[in-house]
Amino acid sequence: MIAPVPLHAAPAAEPLLLGRSAAMVTLRRQLDRIARSRATVLITGDTGTGKEMVARYLHLKSPRHERPFVALNCAALPETLIESELFGHARGAFTGAHQAYPGKIRLAAGGTLLLDEIGDMAPAAQARLLRFLETAEIFSVGALRAETVDVRIVAATHQDLDQRVREGLFRKDVYYRLNVARVELLPLCERRADLEQLIPHVIAHVQERHDLRVGGISEDVRRLFMRYAWPGNVRELHNVIESAALQADGGPLEMQHLPAYVTARMPAPEPLDERRMLVEALAQAHGNKSAAAEKLHWSRMTLYRKLHKYRLGE
Repeated sequence: MIAPVPLHAAPAAEPLLLGRSAAMVTLRRQLDRIARSRATVLITGDTGTGKEMVARYLHLKSPRHERPFVALNCAALPETLIESELFGHARGAFTGAHQAYPGKIRLAAGGTLLLDEIGDMAPAAQARLLRFLETAEIFSVGALRAETVDVRIVAATHQDLDQRVREGLFRKDVYYRLNVARVELLPLCERRADLEQLIPHVIAHVQERHDLRVGGISEDVRRLFMRYAWPGNVRELHNVIESAALQADGGPLEMQHLPAYVTARMPAPEPLDERRMLVEALAQAHGNKSAAAEKLHWSRMTLYRKLHKYRLGE
């Protein structure tokens, strides 16, 4: 059983990239190198792998750490608003603009701007972003002159941008400007060794958030966690522990406290069986990669990575 965590052992305020796996050790070294540069960064990885946490880590390790860190979710805004959110607008620039707004780029001046879910950015906004990436100049909606702003751009996406470029859904020139320093995050199922550190950290966070005690996790739950596929990655781990903790009434987390969908799903395949299961899923899906990924509880990005790993082609 993973032992209980002291009730007031709150997680550190600084974003922690926990894990002893070879992948995490390599990632931290890579980020420390990139942080010292001025390079634009593109972070890719499945949903829930911690892309915003990595962006914050880069900012705090960089010479810009005393300046603002600002995040913008490109998928959460309608196309009509994203340019105003990025570049700002003058008072009266459009209906409802009762006062001027500086925009996220100005708010992050001297610091770091995270463009989360960049793969969902509207084409018109991509064109405006390209100009900024090339010139460092912004032109607010309704403004009379351009303004130069020094800000580091970090973009993140769970989508396969190479594929979206091929499909004409993402501009190739913007992709090349963003893809200077590339950081690829592995899914949790490919770095299970990190769970030994992640689980106590998440428990401490849940205790602090809800002011409750969690008596560790049972051996049965630990074994399930180590074999479970974690399609939602670290975010899912957090949600599962939080849900179970609210049921456990201060004791250790047992199997009956876990959400039903977790215990009902098949554990992750053993590494030796993974290729066979991938081939079978593709055959059952008649070659449809989206359907095969769904059957295996993988994202499309993970599926493509496995296809490459086992040289099954695309």
